[in-house]
Amino acid sequence: MTQGFFSWRKCFEMIFVWEFSSAVTPTSVGGSAVALVALSQEKISPGRTTMIIFYTIVLDTFFYLSSLLLLFSIFGFLIILPGTTSFSEMINQYFGAGFFGAYLFMSIYGSLFFYGVFINAKAVHRVLMAITSLPLLRRFKEGADKMGQDMQLASGELRRQKWQFHLKAFGATAGAWASRFMVLNCLIMAFIANSTDPAVQAHYNSVLIDQQDFSLFVQQVFIVGRQIAMYVIMAIVPTPGGAGAAESSFENFHSDYLPAGGTLLLVMTIFWRFFTYYLYLFIGMIVVPNWIRKLINRNKQEAEAAQPTE
Repeated sequence: MTQGFFSWRKCFEMIFVWEFSSAVTPTSVGGSAVALVALSQEKISPGRTTMIIFYTIVLDTFFYLSSLLLLFSIFGFLIILPGTTSFSEMINQYFGAGFFGAYLFMSIYGSLFFYGVFINAKAVHRVLMAITSLPLLRRFKEGADKMGQDMQLASGELRRQKWQFHLKAFGATAGAWASRFMVLNCLIMAFIANSTDPAVQAHYNSVLIDQQDFSLFVQQVFIVGRQIAMYVIMAIVPTPGGAGAAESSFENFHSDYLPAGGTLLLVMTIFWRFFTYYLYLFIGMIVVPNWIRKLINRNKQEAEAAQPTE
């Protein structure tokens, strides 16, 4: 997205700054605000900075919504929660109702951002200003004004891009998310499919009987689909990194593959959270302080260079 402005090393650094900030802030807020500040420190133009932030929101949301619709058309309600075959069954479950509410919320704000950055940013700005003119929302007016102005900057930057840019950006988004989701595929194949425990094997074989028409590849796609459904709920969780809700969702969304309770489930949960959450914390604790130190030194050198010589 920086179109060569960053080296690969700088991209690695900035992504871990972003991931670390996402891991220590509520999932519903995410690291976008921190990423906006971080990118603005890297001498990128304001238009390019806001474009990166807003466009990643659009890309992530579009990936979630489109992939779930596609997988739902193939697998039906089973792709959302184990044992669900209808909307009434899904909505009567706590996590099923949560998923529906989160998906609806994501569709609304995703459509708002898409319309703003691709179609009519000025109209969205006017709507935001009108809404925040109401007495109860007046304290958000300044923030809404800033958001509307940023959206217009991002829109202008995106309108100059060719279709190849958007194709590459979506491909990178899909690949990044799929890589994170497939951590669970690897854990299931390692701990469940190849387990020597008869009870675990019996549990896994019962899943294969229920999904006897699935090839091995389709099973892996199915597991990824469940991860996408689970992350839709995690996107609105108010705790840092989805703490608490992530572990609970992990067991509920994959109960047909995971053995209930016991040491094996605990071990799999720890491995899953390590590779999808704690790893970013550990690396971030190294990368972020080093990045801040380099910023301080650079700003100090620039201030010294700006001092008039006697």
